[in-house]
Amino acid sequence: MNVYQSGRDIGGTAYLLFLSSLSYAIFSWLEEHQLRIISACVFLGICILFIILAGSNTGWGLILLIIVSFVSLFIAVKDKEEAF
Repeated sequence: MNVYQSGRDIGGTAYLLFLSSLSYAIFSWLEEHQLRIISACVFLGICILFIILAGSNTGWGLILLIIVSFVSLFIAVKDKEEAF
């Protein structure tokens, strides 16, 4: 059985990654903490999906995106706790 991912599928997922990053920035500006957490989780999930698909061919950019997504999730949760 041959299983592969076409470039069109990766492109659609990359747009979703961009939109989740943009939504995190917008919700951060609006100080909507719950929506920031959801956006950060979607961002992290997409990054983990990419790293699973790439396997041993993972580049440093993707690894740094995962680190950024963990940090953004941590900051969103911390800001939510401080707001209450």
